Formats: sequence, structure tokens, C-alpha cells
Amino acid sequence: MWIDQVERKMRAGSEKPAGGCGAIEHREDLLQVLAVDESRGIVWHLGFGSWVPRGNGGDTAMSMAARFSFCGTIVFFRRSRMSQAFRCILALLFGISLTTAVTACRSDSRVGEPAQSGGAASPDLTVEKPPPAETSVAANTMGQGWSFDAGSSGAVPDGWRPAETNGAGTPATWEMVAQSDAPSAPNVFGVTSSANYGATFNVALADGARFQDLDLSVAVSAVSGEEDQGGGPVWRAADSANYYIARWNPLEKNFRLYFVKDGRRKQLATAAATGDTSAWHVIRVVAVSAHIDCYFDGEKLLSVDDETFAGAGLVGLWTKADAAALFDDLHVTPVGS
Repeated sequence: MWIDQVERKMRAGSEKPAGGCGAIEHREDLLQVLAVDESRGIVWHLGFGSWVPRGNGGDTAMSMAARFSFCGTIVFFRRSRMSQAFRCILALLFGISLTTAVTACRSDSRVGEPAQSGGAASPDLTVEKPPPAETSVAANTMGQGWSFDAGSSGAVPDGWRPAETNGAGTPATWEMVAQSDAPSAPNVFGVTSSANYGATFNVALADGARFQDLDLSVAVSAVSGEEDQGGGPVWRAADSANYYIARWNPLEKNFRLYFVKDGRRKQLATAAATGDTSAWHVIRVVAVSAHIDCYFDGEKLLSVDDETFAGAGLVGLWTKADAAALFDDLHVTPVGS
């Protein structure tokens, strides 16, 4: 047995120092015995030891040497002082300790190694980062323009949404049409037909970009309308019922600025304006904070302060009731306050 081998090696050990104790070294690096008290017949092991499993020819039995270290005191009694049964119990306990240490060693050696093919995959402990919190929509800091030339006649431009204020169930027809005399041919966009009347406003909003302080211009051509004609741009729109509107009406020969809040329109300023209905005219709006200036064909006709809509909003186009009108070259540039 292994204990017999240890006892034989102890007897063949080095010279004993005074006091009856001698330093014994296990030559095969299986165990280091620090002290032997022959008079008491006890072998004491104190300190550290190491074990290396070996296969044929001295090679390691596993893919890499499994080593463990343990610290403690192991007491072995000589054959003459203990029964065979007790010696077996001690040997069994030592074997259990050895097996536990080897198992722990082999488990530790696999920490951080990828799973082997054919084995069970390690659970994915990666914690997903939460998505960033939504932020409020900020004003666009880049200019934007629409020439309405992309796409085909009869279609609504990408990113545009026709709508109504105080709709009566007969929405106007918004579409692109070919117009050879347009400021930027070949196509324009607008209302080509409408059966609406009274306080129904035809609106088309450009979804996506929002502007607060801006310099806006658009070309407009009044096509037809018995109750109303002409139209103009909207800005700082929250939806189809809340926005500012500057419009030209050739029937009334005026140019006016309104706000529409919860579907109800209120006039802020008005000026006389005449224009040839067969020609294109340019409406320009400069809105900075609460101040709004409106131009018709390059002349500033309206100037007012109003704080009804102070935040960023959508831009769009507008006609009233049965007015059919076309629009081209809509440009929006943010300006500093």
C-alpha cells in the first residue's frame, strides 16, 4: 500500500537532527514529510504537497498536467500501532480527498475556455443594454427643399400626407402634375380638385422634419375656385388642426396671416395684394421666436408678434374650401433667434 511505501522511504531518509526528528523528502514528489517522531510512532505532514498524474513513459495522462495544492496535517500510524481496518479507513479518506482535489483542479482549468464541440453550450450571461430613452423631437438644424419632380404624375410625393381641417367627408385631391411653365419643371404638387366649402381647409403636411425659427419660401399658382382661390404655406404645425398659415387670395385681392388652433382660424394681419392668376408668385415667411414677417413677390407686407405656437412643428401647404392651387420649389432654412 501507499502508506507502506511512505514508511519505507522514511526509514531510508536523511539524517535525524537532535530531538529524534528527521527531515524526510519523498523522492517522487508525491508527498513532502516534514517531521517524524520515531519515539511516538507518528508521521506528521505539515505544509504543502503536489500531485501530478502520469501516464506511460512519464507523459501526462490528461491533455495538460492537473496539479493541486493542499495544506493541513495528516497523521499516519505505523503498522505496529494501528489495526488493518483503521489503516484502510485512513487510506479511503485520503483517496476521497485526492479525488475531490483532482476534480476541482480539472474544473478550474476549464474556466474561461470555450465549450468543446458536441458538448453543452455555456449559458449566455451577456446582459443586454437597455435601449436609449426616447427624446423629444428637436427642431431641424439643416435646410430642406422640395421641387416635387421625383415621382410620377397623379402620385403624392414621398413623405407627404394629405389631410383636412374641419373635413366634411369630401377630401380634396392632392397630387403631382406636369407643369411646363413651373419654376422647376417638370412637376408641381397641389390641389387639383376640391368639393369642399366654408371652413374646410385642405392641408398637406411634410412628415419628418420639424422647424421652429425658419426662413420659408414657396411658389404658388392659383388655378380655380368659386368660393376661394389661391393658398399658401403652413409652418410650426402640430397636426392638421394647429398651425400658422400665410395665404394669397386673388378673388379677395389680399394677403393674410392666420393661426389655426383646434380647427378654428384667427386672423393676425392682412394687406392688399394683387397678382396675375396666370403667373407664379412667391410667398416668403421669416419666423423667429414670436416675430413673423411675410413677403409677397419679394415685398414685406405683414409683420406681427404672436406666441400661439412657439415650438418646432411641421411645414406644409394649404388651400381653402374649393380652391385649387399648385405649388413648386418649397424651401425651408432654419435661422437663429
